[in-house]
Amino acid sequence: MIEIFKDYIKDDMPYAMKLNVVRERLQIMCLKIMSDEGLFTKAAFLGGTALRIIYGLRRFSEDLDFSLREGASISVDATRQVLVASLKRYGLMAEARERSVGAVKSIFLKFPGLLKDVGLSRLAGHKVVIKWDIDTNPPAGARVVNTIIEKGMLITIAQYDLPSLFAGKLHACLFRTYVKGRDWYDLIWHLNRGTEPNYILLNNAIEQTHAGHGPVDGATIGGCIKDRINALDLKKAAADVERFLEDPKEVRVFDHEALCALVDRVSAMHWGRGASG
Repeated sequence: MIEIFKDYIKDDMPYAMKLNVVRERLQIMCLKIMSDEGLFTKAAFLGGTALRIIYGLRRFSEDLDFSLREGASISVDATRQVLVASLKRYGLMAEARERSVGAVKSIFLKFPGLLKDVGLSRLAGHKVVIKWDIDTNPPAGARVVNTIIEKGMLITIAQYDLPSLFAGKLHACLFRTYVKGRDWYDLIWHLNRGTEPNYILLNNAIEQTHAGHGPVDGATIGGCIKDRINALDLKKAAADVERFLEDPKEVRVFDHEALCALVDRVSAMHWGRGASG
């Protein structure tokens, strides 16, 4: 198994890139285990890592994010045990602990010795960490689809469709209380695809976290995004995302004039109908 990690690491990669690659292979192993164990009947994959692994987004990610599927229940403790035991069968020793913050349940997986084994650290105690999160009270309205991916192995994943992924990203960009450049990089990716957001999911998410804000639709979403861009610390956003990019020079997309022009163009071409569902 260690040789598989080494196969993906190139000598000319910066250290941060090598670390991203190792983390991503661990994420893919966790997705494989979840698929094999039938956990995607209970959880749907979402977030920036889903955009990366399924759609080829050009940035790496730290966390695996999931949403509890409608009518399902999940034991996070049992999931932790399954992940640790299955990773061990693959030759990967993992330490795991759980944490809960409101409806979001997390599993932190630490891999002692792995970075030393793949040549990225001289210290056996230097651990790479991935975080597994599930929202056990997600807003209603997401559309879940099954997708087969090939990442050195075939994996069947239940995921939010692109409009639903975009709705989640819009909610993060519009309402997160701190600057996370990764959100905005992903938003730019969606904008360039002309994705139409799932307004039902977006408005349910807004109602869940900011009751009384009022709904948004195709006629108003562009203005909401531009208001947030005007208040955004673009340098801070760029600094947050840079170490996760395949090409760090892409931080140049964090340009106020270019971002506002992109929103205007997409609004005129795709959102001007004012659809609300």
